[in-house]
Amino acid sequence: MMKLKKALLLLAGFSWAAGMFGCGTSYGHSSAERAHTYKLITSKEWRMAKDDFDNFMLMDRPSRLTRWH
Repeated sequence: MMKLKKALLLLAGFSWAAGMFGCGTSYGHSSAERAHTYKLITSKEWRMAKDDFDNFMLMDRPSRLTRWH
């Protein structure tokens, strides 16, 4: 039982450290740079969602493999 408590305490300590310090956070960037990065990410995600919706609704351009559509 004591080993389990120590293991849980160690796991909690690692979780706290990961939460506090993170893994590759962007503390060195200015708020304008972060806003620009978030804008680029959001734009890319919306374009991907639009492409997925177009594929789902079969709204792609017609194929050029034959002369019949």
